[in-house]
Amino acid sequence: MKKSQLEIALRRAGEIARDSHFIVFGSQCILGVIATPPKGCLISQELDLYPQAVGLLVKGMGLRSGFSKRHGFFVDLRLHQIWRRCQKVGRTVLCLFTPSELAG
Repeated sequence: MKKSQLEIALRRAGEIARDSHFIVFGSQCILGVIATPPKGCLISQELDLYPQAVGLLVKGMGLRSGFSKRHGFFVDLRLHQIWRRCQKVGRTVLCLFTPSELAG
């Protein structure tokens, strides 16, 4: 996934969820902090994303959605239950995960 694809996904997620605040998990996080990430970081065609309106996004951007068929990638929302254990401290979100939780 390229940064332009991340931006497409976040815009569409915002439209569907009627929200503009999302947490991006996993390998795609690098797209938000490094202008030119290593090519190995661009291989994944999956975006791990947590919004407040999870149910709407699963339907609208999940694996078998029209969005997925149209753009060739999907939004994975499996981490939403783990996210509920995270804490926001100022502008930082703290999450503690075990390897088995992240393996899905």
